[in-house]
Amino acid sequence: MIKFENPYILYALCLIPFAAIFVIFRFRQFIALFGENKTYGKKQSFAVSFQKRFVLRLLFWSLGFAFLVIAAAGPSWGSKKVSVQKNGNAVCFVFDISYSMLAKDMPGSSTRLGAASLYAAELLKRLEGSTVSAVLAKGSGVLAVPLTEDFGLISSLLANLSPGLLSAPGTDLAAGVTCALQNFPANSSKNHTIVLFTDGDETLNSLKSALQQAYDAGTSVVILGFGAAEESEIITGDNERTAKTALREEKLEETVKDFAKNVSVFKNLNAGTENFCKITYINAQEAGSAFKVLNQIKPKQNLNNLFAAQNKTAPDVFAEENFTVYQNQSVPHYGFFAFLALLFFVFGYAASNLHFSSNKKAKNTLSLLLFSILFTSCTPKTQVLSHVFNGVLCWQRSDYTEAAASFLEAQQTAAQNGDDNGENYANFGLAATYLMQNESAAAINRFNKLNAEANPGLQFGSFYNQGIIAYQNAEFEKAADNFKQALLIDSTNLNAKINLELSMQELALQNVQGQNQTQSTQTSEQQNSGLQDLIFSMMMENEQNQWKSQQQENSDILDY
Repeated sequence: MIKFENPYILYALCLIPFAAIFVIFRFRQFIALFGENKTYGKKQSFAVSFQKRFVLRLLFWSLGFAFLVIAAAGPSWGSKKVSVQKNGNAVCFVFDISYSMLAKDMPGSSTRLGAASLYAAELLKRLEGSTVSAVLAKGSGVLAVPLTEDFGLISSLLANLSPGLLSAPGTDLAAGVTCALQNFPANSSKNHTIVLFTDGDETLNSLKSALQQAYDAGTSVVILGFGAAEESEIITGDNERTAKTALREEKLEETVKDFAKNVSVFKNLNAGTENFCKITYINAQEAGSAFKVLNQIKPKQNLNNLFAAQNKTAPDVFAEENFTVYQNQSVPHYGFFAFLALLFFVFGYAASNLHFSSNKKAKNTLSLLLFSILFTSCTPKTQVLSHVFNGVLCWQRSDYTEAAASFLEAQQTAAQNGDDNGENYANFGLAATYLMQNESAAAINRFNKLNAEANPGLQFGSFYNQGIIAYQNAEFEKAADNFKQALLIDSTNLNAKINLELSMQELALQNVQGQNQTQSTQTSEQQNSGLQDLIFSMMMENEQNQWKSQQQENSDILDY
C-alpha cells in the first residue's frame, strides 16, 4: 500500500488538464495563423512534423510534472530495517498488577507482585545514568511515573504496588506495552527498553500485536515471568469467586518466538557472547536472569564488567557507549519519481528539437540520452554526499530519526573508503541531530570525533556548540574555553565573543556565590517523600471508589 508523507500536494495534479487545454488552445490559434501564410502553408510535411513534436512535448512534460508532484508528496511503500545509532538508555517498567499476581507461589511464600517489586528495586540500583518510567497494567494501561532520573519516585511506587491502584477489571498486557511506547519521546536517540513484569495470565490475548508495534519502533521488550508452573487458587476482584492461575510460560515463549529469530541488536560478536534479541522472555527465577535483563538494557557496560571479572578485554564492538539497533521503517521512493520526472522533461525537450524526417538521428539521440542517464556510475564519495544530503533534508523537516540514520550511513561509508572529509561532515551532522534531540552527551561525543584536518567551519561549529552545551549545564569555565577555541578559528564571529563574555561573567559570579547553596536538603526530601505517599494513597482511594461504582456494571468479567 502506497503512503504519502504530504498527500495534500497531490491536488496539484488537477492543474494538468487545465494547463493542457490552455496550451492546446494556444497551439491551434498558432496553427491557424500559420496556415494563413501561403508561403509556409505549402510545406505540409514541416507542419505535420511540428504538430507531432508539439504533441510529444506536451505528453512528456505533463508526465514529468505529474511525477514531480508525486515525488514532492513523499511516496513510500514496503518496509526495511534501518540501522539507528543509540546513545544512553530509557527504560520503562510495566507492572502487571492484576489479582493473579497476588498468588503466593514465589520463594518464601511471597506474592508474584511482591517478588516483581523486589526484582525491579534491584534493577534500579544498576541503572545509573538511565532514565526510568513506570506503567501499571491491568484491564488498561496507565503511566504512573513519567521518564525520570529520580529513582526515588519509582521506589515509592514499588512500595505501593497493588491491584487496587487500577479499577479496570481483567488483564490487558498489550495496553501496558502500548502505554509504555507512547511514553518514549518520538525523536529521542536513546535506546528504548520495556521490562514487563507479569505471569502471562491475561484475559485479553492481545500482547503479540503490541510487541509487533514495539518491534517496528525499534524498542526492545524483556518479558520477566513470575510465578510457578503449578496452578494456584486466588480470590478474584469481586472478593467472592475464585480462579486458578499459574505462570503461563509456554504461552509467553510462543508469543516471542517469531521475534527472537529475526534481528539481534548486535552483529558479528567475536567473543562468543550471546546475541541480544529485541523481544525476549526470561524466567525471573532462572539463574542469572537479572544479568540477561541488564545486558538487554545496558549491553556495553555489563559486558565490560563481565570481561573485567574474567581479566579479559571487551571486544572493540563495545568500545563506545554508542551502539546500533534496527527498526522497521517504510521505504521512501520519492527519488524514483524525481528521476522519472527529470527523464520525461529531458524527453520533452529532445522531442521539441527533433525532426521526424530523420528517424535514425532521433533514435540515436534518444538512445544517447537514456544511456547517459541510466548508466552513470556512482562513486563512494557520491554515495557519502547523497547520504549527507538526505540527512540534511530530513533534519530540515524535523525527522531526526531518519536524519541520524542517513548521517550514520554516510559516516560508515566514508570510514570504509578512507574519506576523512566525508566522515567529518557525517559526524557533524550526527552531532547536530543529537542536539535537536536534547542528547547533549552524544552530540559532544560526535563533535570530538572531528579530526584536525576538518573544514574550519565544522571545527568552529563544534567548539561553539560545545560551548553552548556547557553554558546550559552551568559549566561556565568549560564554556569559556570552548568559545575561546572557536574564536581562534574565526576571530570575527560576534556571537562567540558575546557568549565568551557572558561565560566569564557567570564564572566570576559563580565563584563568589558558590559556597552558599546547600540548605535544608533533608527537610525537602522528607516533605517530598510524605507527598509521594499521600499521592499514592489518594490514587488508590480514587481507584477503589471507581471500582465500586463500576463493579456492578462489569460483573460479567472475571477480574483476576
